[in-house]
Amino acid sequence: MSDIVVGSVIAAVGTIGTNLTTLDATAVTIKNSGHAETVHGLVTAVSTSSFTLQRSNGVTTNFTVTPSTTFSEGSTVLTFASS
Repeated sequence: MSDIVVGSVIAAVGTIGTNLTTLDATAVTIKNSGHAETVHGLVTAVSTSSFTLQRSNGVTTNFTVTPSTTFSEGSTVLTFASS
């Protein structure tokens, strides 16, 4: 916990408590200071250099992928599989 300080930007995954005010975190990632936004949604299209995400608010966003783009699921590093 000494690595998390006031002002840290984190992403936490876990189970939300029944009171809806707590999270029993199973994973916490400290983000780089340049990390601007995290988005969630359904991938609706994949090309050789991009993918399209349908966000829960109805907004569709196209993301460009480069060889340096990293993906992970838990502690597993994934690769971008283009169509």
